Amino acid sequence: LLNYYRAVLPKFGVNLRMGLEVTPEQVSQEKPDLVVVATGATPLKPPIEAVDAPNVVQAWDVLKGNVQTGVNVVVVGGGSVGLETAKFLAAKGTISPDQLHFLTLHEAESPEVLRELMLKGAKRVTVIEMASKMGQDVGRSTRWVLLKELELRGVTLIAEAKMKEIAPDHIAYTDSQGIAVELAADTVVMAMGSRPENSLAHKLEEAGVEVRVIGDAKKCGRISDALEEGLALACMV
Repeated sequence: LLNYYRAVLPKFGVNLRMGLEVTPEQVSQEKPDLVVVATGATPLKPPIEAVDAPNVVQAWDVLKGNVQTGVNVVVVGGGSVGLETAKFLAAKGTISPDQLHFLTLHEAESPEVLRELMLKGAKRVTVIEMASKMGQDVGRSTRWVLLKELELRGVTLIAEAKMKEIAPDHIAYTDSQGIAVELAADTVVMAMGSRPENSLAHKLEEAGVEVRVIGDAKKCGRISDALEEGLALACMV
């Protein structure tokens, strides 16, 4: 979808300026009649110590390939982002489709070994979630597929778990019975949701600029909601 917009927008005369940190001063120089702020969201951080420790990373950075992760990885948050991140990490070290095709074609390994190479990666991944159900924000038609793949890849899912502590080599949480549990973790991946990032909108409004805020910058939701909201606004302008 992102590649589609990168390709099609210039054809309609849209000037894309990437890699810029926008300031109110820059916007004022453009003398706009209206500014649409769609600055998205920022990750939430839990109010516990060590949340900014070197072994703690954000799920968004993991998916972008901006950070390295260890062998024992704990993903905190069992929503769509957390589960997709767990799937991404669990696939690290598995063979690619092209490698699977080659090995199958030449009967280099038995079906059992190929299945193991295809599903079992180099990391041990665990997801802990405070709610009683994983993937509550995942669509019905895809949730069961995602959970099944996580099961096949050996990802451990722990619901009704409240994180209490992050240490250099483990995390501590309380389970559904209130029992304290320690879990080995080289890397802790935070996927606890997000909050709107609309600080630019507030600054522009203070400067007297007419502003409309849409998408996650207004209320965190799905990409389909943001696209629909953007289209509705464009039709009104």
